[in-house]
Amino acid sequence: MGNKLVGRLGAALMIVAGVAVFAPVAAAEEANWTAVALEVPADVFSVRVNGTDGVDKIVGSYDGFGEGGQIRPGVVWHGTALTVLGEAFDDLTDLTAINGGGVAVGSHASIDEQSQAVKWTGGHYEDLPAPAGSASVATSVNERGDIVGTADGQVILWPVSAPGTYRLLPMPYPTFATGVSIGNGGTVAAGVLEPVGSGPNRAFRWDSAGQPHELRRVEQNYGHSVLTIENGTIAGSANLLGAVIWKAGGKIQRFLPGIQLYGMNANGDLLARGDEGGSWFVEENGVRTDLPTTFLPSYPTTLFTNGTVAGYSYDETTFEQTAVVWQRT
Repeated sequence: MGNKLVGRLGAALMIVAGVAVFAPVAAAEEANWTAVALEVPADVFSVRVNGTDGVDKIVGSYDGFGEGGQIRPGVVWHGTALTVLGEAFDDLTDLTAINGGGVAVGSHASIDEQSQAVKWTGGHYEDLPAPAGSASVATSVNERGDIVGTADGQVILWPVSAPGTYRLLPMPYPTFATGVSIGNGGTVAAGVLEPVGSGPNRAFRWDSAGQPHELRRVEQNYGHSVLTIENGTIAGSANLLGAVIWKAGGKIQRFLPGIQLYGMNANGDLLARGDEGGSWFVEENGVRTDLPTTFLPSYPTTLFTNGTVAGYSYDETTFEQTAVVWQRT
């Protein structure tokens, strides 16, 4: 995300790629946050909180030890209550995204093998097809069940309308994609690395015909990345500059200088932090609400539609992190 502070989140009229972009005033607002621990078994040593359905479900995994050594089952929290889905095909499993229908996606792999994209549906795991010998990961699923991810770094789509099939989307460069996400309308977005020696990441969207189009750049010579798509709006960053919100067609809707973006919900609310540190915050309708200083995650974190944050708390004495849901009270 962005690293060089251009300006605190506030009133800023900027000319970005020839377009005037206004970052509205975000007045600080005090709030009391309560960290409610997510259920995990007592003997785990690592917990991943990766994504939500926006309402009340969270997906991820945890690491522990079993009779055969390390275990990593995929899990779902409904509220804070834990459901262990288990390991996909007896492999280490991590789930990264879930939709409102309970379809969860991610990948599994043994320690010495390549990753295999997988989905949880109908009470069981199913491998997602991919080119033979490729390392595949599913990263996003929309409400109708379309899934996207990567296969050897290439953008791959598993359409719900054609179960058991996949489609490799054309890449703008013969490199690899990151942050691959799909919206409910079927728009796919990702960051794609320029060929070695020619430049940094660029942010792209793929239209309904599967063709890539670059999202508008904040500055021509800076890298751009994609975080997520929500309600047709694409969120990401102009690296070293700040956070960017793009309209579905690729035009810049908003630029937030000096801000690192970590989450956006269906309302367009943001989970973010200044790139020189300071408090993490949730921004709703231009109003910033700081999270406690004990919110200091080293793993992914995500934002519910109601502004609740799924992530971690940090013990400043023991330096331990606990998977929690941060609720405003």
